[in-house]
Amino acid sequence: MSDIQPVEAPASNLVQPIAVVPGAHFETIAAVAIASNLAAAHADLDAEPWRTWLSRAFTKTVRRISKPADARFIAELSAADPASRSFTVGGATAYAFAPVAYDDFPKRLRQLRVAGLDLERDGEGLRVNGPTERGPAQTGQPQMLVSRDVAMTTGKTAAQVAHALMVWLIQLRAIDEATFLAWCEHPHLAVCMGDLDELSADPAHTITIVDSGLTEIAPKTATVRMNRWQ
Repeated sequence: MSDIQPVEAPASNLVQPIAVVPGAHFETIAAVAIASNLAAAHADLDAEPWRTWLSRAFTKTVRRISKPADARFIAELSAADPASRSFTVGGATAYAFAPVAYDDFPKRLRQLRVAGLDLERDGEGLRVNGPTERGPAQTGQPQMLVSRDVAMTTGKTAAQVAHALMVWLIQLRAIDEATFLAWCEHPHLAVCMGDLDELSADPAHTITIVDSGLTEIAPKTATVRMNRWQ
């Protein structure tokens, strides 16, 4: 994924489950990425299960909520779990949980489909400036450039953007706690499609997500790139 992720290391058996009521394509990507990272941002990353999950090629599974009954169940499950966080962007609401082994997923969460979470593209990008807000960029807003040359479903793209945002936030947490806490209080994110070569590949200046190839795309495919600091 990035210089923070040991791509060659075997993945642990832990995965972060994320369930989403989808909206438009970019709304769904942004909701998933922010919910995933709010869960991590409010956790002790030196404690289990986060420590083990982050020490390997950490994985996420993004699952589609299609039925109202499932939406109610997941919302109640998230509300009852202090480690869970949710976020809404437009018509999309995502619920993210702490990493857990697949066998330990609640049955109803495990039964949600991964397949089918591919939505019609709705333009070239989206900017989120806080809960359900859109508008001009904020100072220090993470800017995600998704490769136009890599064919990915909405769910796969959401996971890749969430990976990039997580690397950025972990590093931000270590060097600028005030800005990190400000992001947690008012999450913001910009996502757009483009050519990754528009940004330098120098790891001193950018974060590049290189997929491990478990689903959809070939191993070591670069999917998302962002500047480390805006």
